[in-house]
Amino acid sequence: MTKSIWIVFLIDFAVGGISACSVTSQCPAFNNNYDYPSGLIFVDFEEKVGSQINPERGWYKYTEVFASDHEAGNTDDLLDLATLTSWRDVEGVSLIYRIVVLDAYKEQASIPSSFIATLSNDFDVARQAQMKLVARFAYTDRCVLDADGECSQPYGDGHKANMLKHIQDLSTFINENTDVVAFWEAGWIGIWGEQYYTDEFGDPLSALYKDDTCELPVDPVWIDRRQVFWKFFDVVPSDRNIQLRYVHQMPMIFDPVDSLPLTDSEAFVPTNAKSRIGHHNDCFLRDNFDLGTYCSVEAEKAYLEKQSKFTAVGGETCGGQNIARTNCNIAEAELERFHYTYLNKDYHLGVMNKWKQQGCYNTIRDKLGYRLVLRRAMYPSSVQTGAELCYRIELQNVGFAAPVNPRKVYLIMENVLDGRLFWTALADDPRKWFRENNEVHKIEGAVKIPSASMPASSYRLYLGLIDPYFDKLHASAKFYNAVTANVFSAALPAAIQQLMNDKRIMYLGDSGDEIAVTQGSGDAQSSCPVVSLANII
Repeated sequence: MTKSIWIVFLIDFAVGGISACSVTSQCPAFNNNYDYPSGLIFVDFEEKVGSQINPERGWYKYTEVFASDHEAGNTDDLLDLATLTSWRDVEGVSLIYRIVVLDAYKEQASIPSSFIATLSNDFDVARQAQMKLVARFAYTDRCVLDADGECSQPYGDGHKANMLKHIQDLSTFINENTDVVAFWEAGWIGIWGEQYYTDEFGDPLSALYKDDTCELPVDPVWIDRRQVFWKFFDVVPSDRNIQLRYVHQMPMIFDPVDSLPLTDSEAFVPTNAKSRIGHHNDCFLRDNFDLGTYCSVEAEKAYLEKQSKFTAVGGETCGGQNIARTNCNIAEAELERFHYTYLNKDYHLGVMNKWKQQGCYNTIRDKLGYRLVLRRAMYPSSVQTGAELCYRIELQNVGFAAPVNPRKVYLIMENVLDGRLFWTALADDPRKWFRENNEVHKIEGAVKIPSASMPASSYRLYLGLIDPYFDKLHASAKFYNAVTANVFSAALPAAIQQLMNDKRIMYLGDSGDEIAVTQGSGDAQSSCPVVSLANII
């Protein structure tokens, strides 16, 4: 049977527990012709065409908040729930870009607790709006152009000593808001926190740096840059990336310089700092160098292609709508090559309009970040308590990138008679669901059905991809749209449709596909441990 369905990130429910283990000798080698003696539920799925709002990927809306406004009692730049809700529901935006400009505290040794409290409330509005943030700290966003079209001095960014103290002041705030911040950009140094026009960390326009080496010398300036970066790195939780503005910074931030990109064995290791270094390109497609993003273009692109397979990349376009580089064919190729997860929806509008005219705007919208498509599910139609239920689920990622942040994968069974849910956490890691080579990713194993605590009944099987911060995000469950009301057959029971809409878990069957769990004679020998159940719902 075939269905039109998305599998997407799902979130936020409390359930009881069953236990899972890897495929055992009792499990078959699933294939198209295999049939259990008791029957096999075998469901093929097809991709549903169209957009899907999903967390931690897609378009973002740019916003700023200024410390000087807080000091003046001005609240106009604080996030507004109604506005964010409209961006989400009407414009299909899942991310808010939030630059925090600490202009009022540049010369101060500490950040007032009142402003940190304001920031906490501000970020909570994003949480209430069921959205996530791309966040950055800076001291100024003001650029006064000189006759050469460059920002003129003094630039107005901060001092190292105060930066280090301010990072410490904000450490608790940063940790408490990990759930709502998808990505941190390195920030702090330079106008806009973009690490370029800076008074104290090496002016790129000075004679010292205006040469053809494509790298800033390893001198005291880089020592200072590293101090700020690693201080910030240390206070950001280890499950979050930090993105650097310029590709040459990515190896240069290490001492000694590490010019090798990540390998598969190094990725997703919390103690490996390189596994958390991403990139934001704030002038994507502007010219061959992306306005300074690249210097040694081909070498840096080769590095970024490999590094970005495992870490976050995003940014914005910044003009160039009249040049070939912003054409759809080049844009799509680079977005895929460098695994882009997010882009600014509104900048540059000339480029956005060009993509609409050339016909790739919707494709880019849909493929930014991950786009997970369930292809097939196979599992038996009956099983006894005390025995193992074997399963195989196949999916593909057809987006530009794999999911960047950790997610938990759950297999869930719903008791049809009373609606109770029973779950098991799987070992699968969605961050490894890469889109390279159109790989089909397999989730397979065996689940022990405990005889003492799981009653005989009919059960439906589901898949859930859960944010590890789901307790804090529980109020935001409706954001993680697993399905919409018109996806399933009209014959699907109303209660299951409501479960899909509210619980955000994916039904691994067509209407009527249920597993008959019958009473067994006891627990069979199994490598799957039996765990106690907490009945819920």
